[in-house]
Parts: sequence; structure tokens; C-alpha cells
Amino acid sequence: MLTAIADLSSEQGIRPSALAKALGVAKPFVSTECAKLIRRGLVQKRPDPQDARGALLSITEKAFKELQRISPAVRRANDICFQSLSRTEFQRLCKMVDALVAHSAVALETLKKIEID
Repeated sequence: MLTAIADLSSEQGIRPSALAKALGVAKPFVSTECAKLIRRGLVQKRPDPQDARGALLSITEKAFKELQRISPAVRRANDICFQSLSRTEFQRLCKMVDALVAHSAVALETLKKIEID
């Protein structure tokens, strides 16, 4: 969640609804997880100057420093995880995951239409 906020935010921040959509998760999940990050001093939430009803999320300086500190370890872990894949295989994997995510959204909508007595 923290890296997503950092990566997806503009200078102003990112709306929680936009973050939820980008991550493919429910808005209440974003609210719950961001509240935890806010309590830890890693995320700040402020009113959206464009829309008084909305809010914007952004990472704090503390979070920025932590992300910089752990970045080499995360990069190394990713390298280890995907080292057996060629560039072409990795690109194929990404396309397959994208397709699964897209189709899972449609599948969930189908399931939501089922009425249970």
C-alpha cells in the first residue's frame, strides 16, 4: 500500500478511491490500511483542495526514508524470485496476471448477481 501511494501519487497526493481502483481492492480496505499507516506516521491524509468532500493521501518524509532504506533488499528479493525467468517469460507472466486480474473482476461481478435465499 505504501509503495502504491508513493508510486501513484501526484504532487498533491492520491484519492483513496483512485488508490483502491489502481490496486483492485475495495475502498474500505484502503481506508483501514491507510488508517494504520497514518497512525505509524507513514501516510498523511489531507483535504482535497479540488473537492471539499474528498481527501488526498501521500507518504510522509519518514515513509520516503524507509522506502529508500529497504529498496535494495526489495529489489534483491524480486531478482531472486524471478531469476529463473527470461525477459520474454517475465513479460508473458505479466500479461497472464493482467488477464487474470481483468477476468477476476468480471467473475466477481457475476457472483454478486447471484441471489442466496
